[in-house]
Amino acid sequence: MNTSKANRSSAGLAAIFAAALTLGAAPPAAEPEASAEESRRAALTAPLDDAWAAEDMAAAAEALIAIADADPDLAREHEGDVVIYIVDQLERAGDDDRVLRLFTALAAADWSAPDSVFHPEWLKVELGRRLLARGEAETAAAALADVRTQYYAMDLRTNRRFETLWPTLAHADDIEAATQDWRDEVDAAAQGLPGYLEPILEQMSAHRAFGRPQEAAALGQAARRRLMFGGAPYLDQDDAAAKVMLSLADALYETGAAAQARVVLRQAITLPSDGRQPNMYVILEAAERLLDEGRFADAARTARRAPDDALWDYAQLKKAAILACAAAETGDRDAWAEKVQALRDGAGLFPIPYTRALLCGGALDEAADAYLAQMNDDRWGPALYTAFQSFDGRDRAPRYVRELLDRRDAALARPDVAARAEALFRSADWPLPVTYWGYW
Repeated sequence: MNTSKANRSSAGLAAIFAAALTLGAAPPAAEPEASAEESRRAALTAPLDDAWAAEDMAAAAEALIAIADADPDLAREHEGDVVIYIVDQLERAGDDDRVLRLFTALAAADWSAPDSVFHPEWLKVELGRRLLARGEAETAAAALADVRTQYYAMDLRTNRRFETLWPTLAHADDIEAATQDWRDEVDAAAQGLPGYLEPILEQMSAHRAFGRPQEAAALGQAARRRLMFGGAPYLDQDDAAAKVMLSLADALYETGAAAQARVVLRQAITLPSDGRQPNMYVILEAAERLLDEGRFADAARTARRAPDDALWDYAQLKKAAILACAAAETGDRDAWAEKVQALRDGAGLFPIPYTRALLCGGALDEAADAYLAQMNDDRWGPALYTAFQSFDGRDRAPRYVRELLDRRDAALARPDVAARAEALFRSADWPLPVTYWGYW
């Protein structure tokens, strides 16, 4: 017997007996009918419920547009992940006009989701981005007119998609002021802690975010000279030196100085992590950057500098994936197959390196099988689906990374994998776990 149900039943009987013993007790009141307000809300949401059950996302979008138009408060009760799923399915179907209508209706309703992930200004930035992509600059500027909080103002200021729109924004001065506050905080932290690298790293990140990699490189070069050529040691250099050198290499890549970036990576590899041995983390990070650049032999040579017995389990898998990709791209299929087998054996620990190696080798059907298995595993499935929807840096990624993303999308497009991804979305507990999964 369900104990809680039994307890509730006993309590109910006791209440009835107590009422019977009370002189003049009125009979139990009938259940009240639904109020007019409840009926109105139910009538508005019923088409959305029906469309969702029928997996008709076009009808779901229309129903949500109607709710936003009629009752903005009711629209704000719908979870953000539901909206994102509808938008994702419409975009996959090429129904961009309906996506724009949905975003426009929700923006007019000042929509934000109850899960607190989706801020009203996020929606307006997304709407502005889509309008701008369609060449509707004036409408995009109007959609962005109320975006003023620091986080989303920084998105407008740093996202290169909005560069052409920037001069037309009436509140550009407000946005600039909000982002300048953040830059001032970063600069003040660096000036107040001259013996530390972490504030310099923050400054470099700020410059790169605002499209000024030359300034980031200048800061990184000054720190590099102090690290490499006998300057006074930084108080946190054991923890932060590798990060600064990697950020410097990235800034140099962004300025087109790939040869200088490779010099920095080679020097970064020599930095000790504990005063004695090279930093295994930076060795593999450097190897991955060389791989992304398409320098496959250099990537393999660099990765081999990290001995397996000095690496923890996931780092061993990452190294094997780099070597597998380098082998595949240089025509050594036997070495690729050997590494893939080792990665397959380690996929239960962490599957990303295995699927990446399959993509490098062009084994798209095997990669699709691997993705399907991961989606059926409770440890990986929900966060993996989230990662597939979230990566938005393809236009800025290195050439080889773009090739792998195209291969990944081809594997995910296999009908059984695509169907499982949709089913996973519908059955997952919300909100999904926030986990970083990289590109793959």
